[in-house]
Amino acid sequence: MMNEEYNDQFSAEYEKLRDERENEDFQEYATDGCLKMLFFALLIIGISGVLVFNTLKNNGKYKRKTPSRSVSQSTHDSVTIRAADWLDVLNALSNYKSDIEKEHEKVQILQEEVQKLKTEVESHKQQLRNVRSELNQLKKEPKKEVKPEPRPSTPPQSRAEPLRPSKPQSTAMDGSKGFRSDALVVVKYEHDCLRPTANLYVRNSTGRTVKSFQFRITYYDMKGNMLDYQDISKEIQIEPDMVRMVEIEGFGWKDQYVYYSSKNADYGRQYRIKAELKSYVLQ
Repeated sequence: MMNEEYNDQFSAEYEKLRDERENEDFQEYATDGCLKMLFFALLIIGISGVLVFNTLKNNGKYKRKTPSRSVSQSTHDSVTIRAADWLDVLNALSNYKSDIEKEHEKVQILQEEVQKLKTEVESHKQQLRNVRSELNQLKKEPKKEVKPEPRPSTPPQSRAEPLRPSKPQSTAMDGSKGFRSDALVVVKYEHDCLRPTANLYVRNSTGRTVKSFQFRITYYDMKGNMLDYQDISKEIQIEPDMVRMVEIEGFGWKDQYVYYSSKNADYGRQYRIKAELKSYVLQ
């Protein structure tokens, strides 16, 4: 009996303590939740008040004393102004979005152009590598000597036939009387860095057949500085007012020199020439 009474008493006290603890926890939870809700409500009210005040101030509608306006009218104006402000904000966001899309399109276009430029640069690099490989191959090949054309042999005239008509004698012009510096003119010159020889095109302006000639070719860089010179003598027949192509040694082809008007001029060291007629022989 005593044990049962003791257990009943202990259970009653335990239930009482548990109810008190639950009440305390509920009160603490309710108090904390109310404080949080009150804080957020005050924060929202404060922000709304600042927005409304700034809007009224910017629009010139704020006045300290407004006794004639009713509470309902003031509330209606505040709501209307805030809605207008939100519309402005939405419009501004829409404009920002369109501007961002336009800038994104510009960036894409620039990226495409950069890609095209990269492709062109790679192609030029490949062409340059090909030209260099061809130059290395040409340097390894033995140099071809340009042999002058054989002089036509003329049979000696017999002294026993004085009445036989003789062939016209040749007239040498080497700066003496009758020499013309423009009798033979170089009308064209060709040389690129891939060939060890150059082509010289000579026009005969004497009115007679030319049997041989000598030119001095002077080489200059693109700034007008003299690089070298060589004298070229050729025994070749050129009819009056005709042009003949003569093959000569190309200047500095091992050092990648190229005539400035050649097709591969961009891949070598460019130079110019000056041709001066030294002498010629007329038939």
